[in-house]
Amino acid sequence: MQQKMLDLVHESHLGIVKCKSRARESMYWPGMAAQIENKISQCIICAEVQNSNPKEPMTCTELPDRPWSKIASDIFVYKQNHYLLTVDYYSKWPEIIILKDLSSLQVINSLKSMYSKYGIPDELVSDNGPQYASKEFKDFTKEYEFTHTTFSPLYPKSNGQAERMVQTVKRLLKKNTDPYKALMDYRNTEIQGLGQSPSQMFLGRRLKTNLPIAADLLRPKDNNMQKKLEARQLQYKKIYDRTGTKSLPNLDTGDNVMLQDGKTWRHATVESKIPLPKSFIVSCDGKKYRRNRCMLKKTNSVKPTQEISEDFDFQIPESSAEEHVPLKPSSESRECAKQSPDETVKTRSGRPVNVPSKFAEYVMQPV
Repeated sequence: MQQKMLDLVHESHLGIVKCKSRARESMYWPGMAAQIENKISQCIICAEVQNSNPKEPMTCTELPDRPWSKIASDIFVYKQNHYLLTVDYYSKWPEIIILKDLSSLQVINSLKSMYSKYGIPDELVSDNGPQYASKEFKDFTKEYEFTHTTFSPLYPKSNGQAERMVQTVKRLLKKNTDPYKALMDYRNTEIQGLGQSPSQMFLGRRLKTNLPIAADLLRPKDNNMQKKLEARQLQYKKIYDRTGTKSLPNLDTGDNVMLQDGKTWRHATVESKIPLPKSFIVSCDGKKYRRNRCMLKKTNSVKPTQEISEDFDFQIPESSAEEHVPLKPSSESRECAKQSPDETVKTRSGRPVNVPSKFAEYVMQPV
């Protein structure tokens, strides 16, 4: 009786609070509230359609101690042209190159052009696009001896440095007829809160533009910017965390989770944890996915195992049962020829052998 009442209470798949409220209006038994919570937590339909995880506190990226040591890369589209963008984590110095095509070779050659001007970075950060995941790019990282780090797919915030710079560069392209001059002015403008421009932090000096500038600013100066960068980053984290972030609990190997797929959720199992912040490998419907922690939600519900039907038909269709007849008489064809014309020749499985008419002249007839 209690189970039937629980089914009626949760018939419309309302939340825990509303189901308890409905139940208290008409029934009661010891432990009823706990049974309602347990039933809803195990409901597959409720688990597959639920809200996204709350925002987590900002994860501060480890900052390098010199320019062009760690760079981020991304590919974006503007007016039917594809661009490769890189930005330096230390100085916020952007570089863009128009790509002739989207092949790995084109991306590699563009990066080589940058490396020839500024040197080989220690680490390159990118998404998991096919250009970066190819064998050619892996060979490129080994040849030039730098670390290639990727972040969770479908979570652009992981590569926030590049994503933010893409927005800035797109605005510059929209507003200016000369993108090169616009980029030069951006690189030459002081970054708020740091007191220096990307060109000063990257090259150690300002760039000469059409705008009059003091000669001292065009000369290189030694400055320690890492502490200012860290203070600026912590200030942004403090502002971001004020919006009501919440740290999600850790996941262990083997945990049952729900994998967010657009606006729905799918059952998955945690396979392993990637040695990067909040990145996991999960298995779902026979496939493995790499996802950020914010797209995974631990669940008590278990997806029922699909039963495999044992009613298989292993018989070969008659259309494929015809066997190939050799052009030259073989021992088998001679044995077939010895049979009487009225006797039907059969295979080992008992199926009749029908010789195609076009091969009749090659089969020995009985004398």
